[in-house]
Amino acid sequence: VVVLIAFTAGFKIIDTVFEARLQAAIPDETRATIASVKGFATQLAVTGLFLGFGPLAAHWGYRAAFLAFGASVAAVGALYLIRGPLRAKADA
Repeated sequence: VVVLIAFTAGFKIIDTVFEARLQAAIPDETRATIASVKGFATQLAVTGLFLGFGPLAAHWGYRAAFLAFGASVAAVGALYLIRGPLRAKADA
């Protein structure tokens, strides 16, 4: 339960920081549209998570499902870390 609470809190902090940076980077005219699209994409991702996690947990157990989805989140994070410095060099 503690890990779940820590993950939820960490995710909310990251989401808040991302939202603030997104709002600062977008012109006023398109801000609402882009924020709506971001919210829609988030809901689609969560729905996909539920649709994927349930059958995986039912077939192989919760441990395997958490490991599989944890590995996929770690892979996305690693790609972001690798891509981030490359983008910074390209912008310079």
